This record gives sequence, C-alpha cells and structure tokens, in this order.
Amino acid sequence: FVLPEIVTDAALQDRADRLEMFGRVGTRAVLILIVGDIEQMRTMLQHVFEGMGAHVRIVETGEDALQAIAQQMPQLVLLDLKLPMMDGFEVLKQLKLRYPKLPVLVLTGYFDESIDRYVRELGALACFHKPLDLPTLQRKVVELAPRLAPTPAS
Repeated sequence: FVLPEIVTDAALQDRADRLEMFGRVGTRAVLILIVGDIEQMRTMLQHVFEGMGAHVRIVETGEDALQAIAQQMPQLVLLDLKLPMMDGFEVLKQLKLRYPKLPVLVLTGYFDESIDRYVRELGALACFHKPLDLPTLQRKVVELAPRLAPTPAS
C-alpha cells in the first residue's frame, strides 16, 4: 500500500494560502476525527489532512467515535457508513442528536442517490463515494475551514 501524494493544485493551494494554513482556526489547529473500518483508508486520510495542517484522530468503530468525541470535540468528522457493530447511519443520528452543530462528511462505497439524500436529511453536509476523489474532498474541507471554529466539549 502506497500513500498518495498530497494534492496541491493551484486553486486548492491558493485557498489554503489565503487561510494562512488550512488547519488553523484562530491559533488552534483544526481536529478532524476520521471514522472507518478500513485501516488503509484511515491512514491515507490521516496522512492527507495532517499534511494540510490539521490534527487528526482516527477510530475504527462507531462506539469508538462517540467515546472519542465525548473526550475531545473535533471540528469535523469524516464518517464511513460501513462500520462494525454500529453502522455509520446510527453514528450520524447519534452525533446529530448529541452535537447538532458538529459538521459531518460521509464517506461510502454505496452508489445510491437515496442514500445521499438520507445522510443529508440526517444532517451530513455532503456524501463522498469510494473510491474517493481526494482533490474534491480536500476542496470541501478547505471550503469548510473558516466555519470550523472550536466547539465546546458538550
């Protein structure tokens, strides 16, 4: 398994430059929680977003995600739908019930418009399909960066 190089096309780089450093909100770095059952996907996303200046925490299960968030509130969650035990749909429901303002981007291998609509109805900001288009995902996260203000732990 080879990690991809970080995408640095002109538009993405220009936007990141204007934000000074993607991962900064004020003087604090943005914390992104990545929730997924495939280790290579978690590691690749961690590499990409840490390379852009964010702090990243990775977990494998929905239960671990809820526990991690209770310990330290991230500013963004990247959530896979296919998870062991508690699936991503249930995790998203729980997140929006407990933390309604927490931004969530869903990652899925399912190619069904009804799933895209459903996760948006549940509160996800967007749904990205695997194999992931990393430049598009990175652009979305950079676009969200100004709104990712540190949130309280409760």
